[in-house]
Amino acid sequence: MNILHGGNYLQDVTSSLSFVLVNDRDEIVFCSQRGTDYIVAQPVIPTSILTAVEASLRPSLTVALAQARHAKGAVAFSHTRLGADGNRTDLLVTIRPLHVDMENRIRMILFDVAEQGEKEKFSVTAANQNLVSDLYAELMRSRDEFHRLTLDNEETVNSLAALNEELYWINEELRTTSNELQLNRDTLEAGNALLNEMVSSIAKANDDLENFVEATELALIFVDFDMRIIRFTAPAGTVFRLRAGDAGRPLLDISHCLQYKNLEADIKSVLHTREKVEKEVRSTDGTWFCLRVIPYTNEAAEIVGAIIILLDISLRKEAEENLRSGEQRWRAALEATGDGIWEWDIASDKCTLSPAWRKILGYGPDDIATGKLHEWLALVHPEDRADVAQVIEACGNGDPGWFSHEYRIRCKDRHSKWVLSRGAVVERGQDGKGKRLIGTLSDISHKKNAEHEIWYRANYDSLTGLPNRSFFLDRLNYEVMHGKRSGQPFALMFIDLDRFKEVNDLHGHGAGDQLLRIVSDALKASVRESDTTARLGGDEFTVLLTDIADSTQVELIAEDILRRLSEPTTLAGNAFHISASIGITFFPKDASSANDLIRNADQAMYVAKNAGRNCCRFFSQKMQDEVITRIKITNDLHDASDGQLQLVFHPIVDMGTGNIAKAEALLRWKHPTRGLLQPDHFIHLAEEAGLINRIGDWVFTEAATAALRLGNVCSGQFKISINKSPLEFSSKKNLPKLDWVLHLKEIGLDPASCIIEITEGLLLQATSETMELIASFREAGIQFALDDFGTGYSSMSYLANYNVDYLKIDKSFVTRCGENKASSAIVEAMILLAHKLGLKVVAEGVESWAQHEWLRAAGCDYSQGFLYSLPLEIDALEDLVRQSFRQSSSFPRFSSVGR
Repeated sequence: MNILHGGNYLQDVTSSLSFVLVNDRDEIVFCSQRGTDYIVAQPVIPTSILTAVEASLRPSLTVALAQARHAKGAVAFSHTRLGADGNRTDLLVTIRPLHVDMENRIRMILFDVAEQGEKEKFSVTAANQNLVSDLYAELMRSRDEFHRLTLDNEETVNSLAALNEELYWINEELRTTSNELQLNRDTLEAGNALLNEMVSSIAKANDDLENFVEATELALIFVDFDMRIIRFTAPAGTVFRLRAGDAGRPLLDISHCLQYKNLEADIKSVLHTREKVEKEVRSTDGTWFCLRVIPYTNEAAEIVGAIIILLDISLRKEAEENLRSGEQRWRAALEATGDGIWEWDIASDKCTLSPAWRKILGYGPDDIATGKLHEWLALVHPEDRADVAQVIEACGNGDPGWFSHEYRIRCKDRHSKWVLSRGAVVERGQDGKGKRLIGTLSDISHKKNAEHEIWYRANYDSLTGLPNRSFFLDRLNYEVMHGKRSGQPFALMFIDLDRFKEVNDLHGHGAGDQLLRIVSDALKASVRESDTTARLGGDEFTVLLTDIADSTQVELIAEDILRRLSEPTTLAGNAFHISASIGITFFPKDASSANDLIRNADQAMYVAKNAGRNCCRFFSQKMQDEVITRIKITNDLHDASDGQLQLVFHPIVDMGTGNIAKAEALLRWKHPTRGLLQPDHFIHLAEEAGLINRIGDWVFTEAATAALRLGNVCSGQFKISINKSPLEFSSKKNLPKLDWVLHLKEIGLDPASCIIEITEGLLLQATSETMELIASFREAGIQFALDDFGTGYSSMSYLANYNVDYLKIDKSFVTRCGENKASSAIVEAMILLAHKLGLKVVAEGVESWAQHEWLRAAGCDYSQGFLYSLPLEIDALEDLVRQSFRQSSSFPRFSSVGR
């Protein structure tokens, strides 16, 4: 150990180092002058170190003290300290045991400001430990002696206090100044004696600390104003190859041991400015050091020289070199992938761009500057620039230290390209903020184009370019939420093209697609840009009208749409005329949810279709009530066949004999709450609900049973006419499930007893399956009647092409025959035509004897109407038929049965 003695050496060490000595109970036994920087208040010895240090240090210090009790060597930890000026300081705290052969184990807590990456640890050799222990034992003996003297002094002080109190009362009584002065002199003398004892103790403690500093591994050199060496520690002697007698030697004689030429200038700077100098230097043997030069002051805080401190940072420099080497390999790998590399030096605000970076954007080496960050950001799309700057700035501030961001950037050809930029902090300053950022740039324009294409296909109709159902529903839900917050109303139109299917069927789907595009253009031309026009599918469109004043404005828009659609269109050389039915509903007047609005507009659209098409209708609560009623009736209809359905029979009179020759079976529904319902109230609902086949089969079996029963009454054949819905014949899946011919055979009824009444609509839309079914029925013997002749198309081709047996003249002609010449002529022509074709004629709606007589004179074969009877239940009809055949004269007079 090389210890150089000097008068103020110990004081110099304690003023240069920040440390505290604590005993086994973690109580402070000594605190250096600079150690008080980390103590909350001036410590009272002994006091606990954990209560004396700053609050932020206590958790980490508690853990380190616990570890130091069991560790043989030093324990260190780092701590970030927030100063009063708001700056952060990285602190390295080291706890070293001093093994002293006494009752207490002394530990030294050394505080040092640590640089970034500094991992230095200090240890004490065993030989120096013994020396420190001996010195500390002597210190403890001195302390005990001092403690004894302190007790004696306290007794003296107590005695003097009592004397002072006595003198005080004497002074009060005598009010003499001389005794008071005497007392003060005695008190001062006692204080001086105590002070002298304390100075002696501190001097002894300084000697111990001087020995401790020599035992550490800190490389310290103390120089005076002339830069001559005053003293140095053993580690410093190793670095500069100093010997014990080198005190007083000029520092510049040994400065060649460091590869550093500015040592003299830095020391002079510290001596004149009092500001610390810190540099990284390298010794001649290749060891890296952190060199610090700090002022060396005396008791009066006067600068008397400088202290040179060397910290070995070789490990840190090696790690930095490895990092740089890894960074170079990383750059090479990224360049090979085609990604561009960029680097931003925050301190100089300089950006460096790789050749691959420039190539991605089409720039050459000299096309773009590599200067400040704002010059780079100037290339970023204006809409993305603020976000990019914010992300990079946040990363540079160290929060979170990396980023990944997609944005658009301008290429050399002035077009914008989508790129993905990733970056990370690769170097930080002492404040934790980034000093240097490195990142990559990837071309993701193809990915973005694909994403846009996917989004467009998911939200827009590929045929018309209009928003599709998904986009429309999103927009409608948004407008509903916005309307609830703002109270702003809006309107929804539901548009369905009229007879669009005919265009596809007659001219092909290509013409239909072209027509849909024309319709979409017409819709967009009729509304504002702020409105939303969408195609839901097929020939269904919607228009969302926002910011509307009143219903009149909406109606004008709807009329403009109808006007534009009604204009003739030429497709493939053919002229087209198209129209649409529009349903309109309002938010929030009609509904406050998207689903309810769509339902309301749809209902209003169907009302427009039923009103003749090519018009618009506004939703009303009456429509909703009708829909609810229709739904309820449809639901009830599923159970109607269980005893609620019944047949009544309207007699048909033979005009030649006056007898009831046959009857028409009419369906009635005894609804449990709505009473007796006519077919026109529920047959169309049965067709929509898919119940028509089940009901039709039931009607056929009941009518066949009635024909069999009535045939027995008249001892011959009695024919029953059965009305069948066109839907029962329209497609294969709707064909009757019951084999009617087989059923007639099973009950023993001649098929000729059954007449199926069909309308001209069925023959107009007849399919091959329909015609095959009609042919099979006729082959079996079942007859057919063409009902309501004269009210439809009344095409003669039906009578020529389809083998029917009866022609039924509609009531609208019969009511006016004999009175209206035109009606009479039409009926006579129908009768004549039917007879020429071998058909029998049935006149419907006969209500007077005049009509009956006129029809019989005209040659009509059968008549049916309220003149003869109301529709009757089977029992009543059976009685009427029996009565008719018992009379020898003509048919019975008006029957009241069944009225």
